[in-house]
Amino acid sequence: MLLDTSVCAGLICAVLHDKVEAVVVGGPNCRTRSVLRHYPKENAPRPVRGWGGEEFGLSDLSKEQEKQVTED
Repeated sequence: MLLDTSVCAGLICAVLHDKVEAVVVGGPNCRTRSVLRHYPKENAPRPVRGWGGEEFGLSDLSKEQEKQVTED
């Protein structure tokens, strides 16, 4: 979307004319990226994403976990 110059120009124009009140920047869904998955707790889901190369999923995921990571 931002590669479309007309869209980008329109957004910049809106900002310059005080038509934009807030900009929200999001990240991965908390379901598979939550830091809470990395704290040991009984009956809690295990981490499915990592850092340093495994942001798109750990190498030993089940098919269900792979699907969750892909959907999120």
